[in-house]
Amino acid sequence: MNLSKHLGVGSALVLLAVVFVGIVGFGPATASAQNATYRVCPAGPPTCDYASIQAAVDAAAAGDLIQVAEGVYQTVQSRSAPSGYTGPATVKQVLYLAKSVTIRGGYTVGDWTTSDPAAHPTKLDAQGQGRALFVAGDVSPVVEGLILSGGDATDLGGTSGADAGGGVYVLTATLTLDSCVVESNTAGTSIWGGVGGGLYLAYGNARIKNSVFRHNVAASQGEGYGGGLALYADAATLSGNEIYSNTASTADWGYGGGLDLYASAATLNGNEIYSNTASTADLGRGGGLHIGGGSVRVQGNTIRGNVAGRGYDGYGGGVYLDKANVTISGNTIQGNTASTGDSVYGYGGGLDLWKSDPALNGNIIRDNVANSGPWGYGGGINLTESQAELVNNAVLGNSAGGWGAGFYVSGGAPYLRHTTIARNGSGDRSGLCLVNSSAVTLANTILVSQTVGVTATADS
Repeated sequence: MNLSKHLGVGSALVLLAVVFVGIVGFGPATASAQNATYRVCPAGPPTCDYASIQAAVDAAAAGDLIQVAEGVYQTVQSRSAPSGYTGPATVKQVLYLAKSVTIRGGYTVGDWTTSDPAAHPTKLDAQGQGRALFVAGDVSPVVEGLILSGGDATDLGGTSGADAGGGVYVLTATLTLDSCVVESNTAGTSIWGGVGGGLYLAYGNARIKNSVFRHNVAASQGEGYGGGLALYADAATLSGNEIYSNTASTADWGYGGGLDLYASAATLNGNEIYSNTASTADLGRGGGLHIGGGSVRVQGNTIRGNVAGRGYDGYGGGVYLDKANVTISGNTIQGNTASTGDSVYGYGGGLDLWKSDPALNGNIIRDNVANSGPWGYGGGINLTESQAELVNNAVLGNSAGGWGAGFYVSGGAPYLRHTTIARNGSGDRSGLCLVNSSAVTLANTILVSQTVGVTATADS
């Protein structure tokens, strides 16, 4: 055991002195416990304190630090499911965490001073036998510098009617996940589908930063929500993350190839969300990001190269909003595609706003494609029954094989101010197309370098 887990002699003498003063009448004595440090390595004792991260967590108290040396930790254990969990009575994972401790990877047994996760990878690999990490309770743990992989939550439940959180599952906790890699996890492989291929957050207030989410799948059968991450009624903040090459569903409808946010009050700031797919086998909504309800801030992100429906109908190549109260500001939404393939529908290459009234401010929406065939609508943005307010945006170089290379508005009344709509083409070659009793207000807005500026049906 390390000396850092024990009070030193000097501390003990001070404690005795304080107790003696209390006895002779100078007031009650108080002593604050010193937080302990535990060390974990694959070899176990005597090289370090434990061979298992779970054993170190079980021994630790709130406020303690657990240092983990490089290596692969892959023993999956069963624990009783926490109160409020939707699913079986037991859950399986490499690490069950219900304490406010700090777990930090990237050490070596020869150097417990400096953590370098890139040079000394520290991996929790569930090998398809459960999740890598399960966090629950009214706790505030910090997890840093770990690779969380190989998770499969099939038949473990986690949300109503589906399996959730392939790699990481978080319930009611205030987790800080920093400088981690969440990769190659699957939420569900049964017909019930899956939610949150890499990570699922519910009813908490997480902080996810400087981390990577890649090659995760929400569902390989059934509907899938959130290939990389899924949030349910969670007030998480995500900043500085890379979220790429994730898929919501490879077998059915898919929502949010990169992320799915439902009824959440989340903030997404400074993330890179790219090369994700909502569905490779059926209808897809939100190649990069799907937001259903809630109050979300999306600011300063790059959302690029995502696909909603790969070979099938697709809505919102970059972003899909479903009755959501969202502020979208300072983002670059570029090179996304609503749908690929022939004879399929594609709506909103960059964004699809369905019955949502977001505020879009200072975004660059460029080079997105609804669909290159005749059923592509709204290369940059598709709005359905939306009264969105767009200020200081640039909608440039987008395309739709059908109608509305820049904007396609159906039954909506958006307000555009200080917005530039330029060089959008293909299909009807219009910067703005209005159908189904739509209207638009343009104030100090530039509409230039399209073959047709505005196309409108007789009722618009």
